[in-house]
Amino acid sequence: MNTEFFAGVNTDKGFIGYLERYFSDAKRLYIIKGTPGSGKSTLMKKLASDCENLGYEVWRILCSSDPASLDGIYLPELKTGIADGTSPHVLE
Repeated sequence: MNTEFFAGVNTDKGFIGYLERYFSDAKRLYIIKGTPGSGKSTLMKKLASDCENLGYEVWRILCSSDPASLDGIYLPELKTGIADGTSPHVLE
């Protein structure tokens, strides 16, 4: 199953991020960092595709400023997430 959604939303009160909520029950969370264009989103897309091909449910968390890129993926059955930890993304 393929699920896609955005990591946040712009409101009249400013940007509200939901990335932490998506990973709230994760047992494992991998944060990747790198410069723009270094391959973070490409890596997450490849991992998401491979996991789907293995039969896992995959949540794709789309970048709100560029929906062609990913801010993260989450595998609910494995309780495992991978997220872009490069600014402005914040996971505490």
